[in-house]
Amino acid sequence: VLFRSWDNADLWKKAHAAGLMDEVIKRFEVEAAANPNDTKKQMELARAYTSYLQMDSSKWPLSTKADQVYDHVLELDGRHWEARFSKAISYTFYPDFLGKKPEAIKHFEMLVDQQESMPVEASQAQTYMYLGNLLEQRDPAKAREIWARGAKRHPDNSELVKKARG
Repeated sequence: VLFRSWDNADLWKKAHAAGLMDEVIKRFEVEAAANPNDTKKQMELARAYTSYLQMDSSKWPLSTKADQVYDHVLELDGRHWEARFSKAISYTFYPDFLGKKPEAIKHFEMLVDQQESMPVEASQAQTYMYLGNLLEQRDPAKAREIWARGAKRHPDNSELVKKARG
């Protein structure tokens, strides 16, 4: 039961408020260790790390642990969308001096290529938005191209359509 209902953000908040996050993390670590080739169990562990980090920034070492889990999942399945997307997103939050933005761009570009060979899913519009936003300062023309590609695939996403129009 513990591992079935953790998609609810309120449950994470309740566990944190009750001071149970370290115990919860340990349980996810045990479950992931017992199932090293199960990408679902691995991603549950990564989500546990990032959920804790989002509620307590002093737990910043968990970002490295989550990144290692994403790498493991991508070794198991190089096209695992959530692992690559989560890794790319996490890199956008690193301070610029750590140089993770180019890696985030690389992962978002891989996701765009991957997505364009898949059926359209509304949540994937974020990939175009994040990639365009990261490119905007470096290469405004390429950013507009990415937003336009995204708007073409996601014409109902008003943010992408607006960005694509300039």
